[in-house]
Amino acid sequence: MARILISEDDESILEFVALMLTKAGHAVIPASSNREVLDRLGLRPENPAASLPDLVVLDILTPKVDGYCAARVIRDHPRTRAIPIVIVSGLQELDRLFAVTVEIQGFLKKPFRPEELLCLVARILGHPRPDRRRHD
Repeated sequence: MARILISEDDESILEFVALMLTKAGHAVIPASSNREVLDRLGLRPENPAASLPDLVVLDILTPKVDGYCAARVIRDHPRTRAIPIVIVSGLQELDRLFAVTVEIQGFLKKPFRPEELLCLVARILGHPRPDRRRHD
């Protein structure tokens, strides 16, 4: 069972994705914004995280902190840089280019089928990167 931190500003989509991943045996940590993702990861001094997730799923277009910024912050911090990131977006070409430059492990274009997300999560978690260790 993996711990998956998911950002989605549409509550109904967040609930659906959380239910889908929970049924697949994962523990889901929901976040209604990318700012909340950064808080849950303990990347703000006033809010250190007790434990890190095995995977982060970021929605690109969210208010205040977009997925591009959140992914860069996650990659730039030594404690979180090895956590795999999946980008979910309705945009395609710019996001795919960004995914390559920031070492994103997966990309899903909205709308996506539930099995697409489940297959992507299984692929990423089934083949962890060799440098995948926590920096506590």
